[in-house]
Amino acid sequence: MSTLVLGSFLRVTQKCNSCNKETQWDSQPFVRNIPEGNLLMSACILFTGCLPELSICMFQTMGCACISRSTFYYHQSHYLHPAIFHIWDIHQQSFFCQLSDDDHSGLILGGDGRSDSPGHSAKFGLYSLVELTHNVVIDIPLVQSHEVKNSNHMELEGLKRAVNKIQDFNITIDALVTDRHQQISIKKKVLALAKQEECEIIGVVKKYSQPFVLV
Repeated sequence: MSTLVLGSFLRVTQKCNSCNKETQWDSQPFVRNIPEGNLLMSACILFTGCLPELSICMFQTMGCACISRSTFYYHQSHYLHPAIFHIWDIHQQSFFCQLSDDDHSGLILGGDGRSDSPGHSAKFGLYSLVELTHNVVIDIPLVQSHEVKNSNHMELEGLKRAVNKIQDFNITIDALVTDRHQQISIKKKVLALAKQEECEIIGVVKKYSQPFVLV
C-alpha cells in the first residue's frame, strides 16, 4: 500500500500480492487535474480576504494538510482571478442592459479615486463609480501612471473610462458627485464628461475638509 499527498488531497493505492490488482481511493474529486479541495482552499483564502502566508502557516501549525504558497498563487492567477472577472462582467453587463431598457431620467453617480501611494509617485490608480439611486458599483477602472501625463491625472482618466463605458450603452447621466480633485473639479472638464448641456454646478459644500461638487 502506498499513499500520495498533494496539499489536502490524499490518494491511497493498494496492490494485491497474489493477482497484482491495484485499487485506488481518492479523498476528493478533481477539477481539470487539480484536486477540488486544494482549489476550494485557495478560493476561501482569497475570497475572505485572508493573507495566504498566515492562513497556510495556521494550517501547518495545526498539522493539517494544506496547499503551498506557490500553489495558492498559481490557483489565484490561473483560475480565481479569471472567475472573478468573468462574474463581474456578467453582472455589469446585466445591470447596464437593465438601465438602458428602463425609462428613467438618468443616473446619479458618485465617484472617487484611490492610489497606491499618498504622494505624487503613485503607480496605480483605482476609480470607483457608484450609482447612488440603486446603490450599485458601476465600474472600478484601473489606471497606471504611464498611461497618463503623470500620477495626478490617473483619477480623471479613471472617471473618463467609467463614464465612456456607461455612455456606450446610451445611458444618460443626470448628476455626478465627486471630490474636488485638481483635475476633476474644473467645471469644463466635468461637463464634458457628462456630455449634457443642461448640467451646471448646483452647489459646493465648503465647510468640510474635503468638499464635494454636485454636477
